[in-house]
Amino acid sequence: MRVDDLITHGDDVSNTVGEFYGTPIREVYELAQELREIADTQRRVRDSLGIKQPDVVLLPGEVVHSNVIRHDTTAEFLGEVFYTQEMPEGRQIPLHKGLEQNQKVGTLITWRPGNQDIAVLHEEVPSEQQG
Repeated sequence: MRVDDLITHGDDVSNTVGEFYGTPIREVYELAQELREIADTQRRVRDSLGIKQPDVVLLPGEVVHSNVIRHDTTAEFLGEVFYTQEMPEGRQIPLHKGLEQNQKVGTLITWRPGNQDIAVLHEEVPSEQQG
């Protein structure tokens, strides 16, 4: 999902040109908005000249990504290892054979491991059915 934030000054918004399900649609003077952003950026740079920036302290589990501090996910921490899928132990059978095997009581089957067109038939019996 992409969120496109539009922040504009009230002076850059003018006449109502339509309506969308009860919400008014207004004109935005884009050139004035762009010039206002440039002037604001220049003012912020001038204001911060000569001021030492504080060091950023990261908490455990946080990373800096694209100048944003955020929590590190498991996938990012582990890297490509996170996405590798191990083949479960058992006998590999075609999917249609797996449908036949699944009718037996106590048969454990892993369907399409690694998005392959196979099923893995496990030889173990579920603990609920052990007696």
